[in-house]
Parts: sequence; C-alpha cells; structure tokens
Amino acid sequence: MKTENELNYEFSIQFLCFYLNSHTPPSIN
Repeated sequence: MKTENELNYEFSIQFLCFYLNSHTPPSIN
C-alpha cells in the first residue's frame, strides 16, 4: 500500500504534466 502523501504526489505530477501539455504555446513545444 502507498501512503496518502505518495498518492497525492503522483497525482500532482500527473496533473502538472497534463496542465503543461495542454497550456504551453506551440513555440515552446
């Protein structure tokens, strides 16, 4: 079992990746 902090951390990383992928301008990609 993972701790709640580990799950929150993984979720935050996934959310951050999704956010960056969906909000970065084409010039940066």
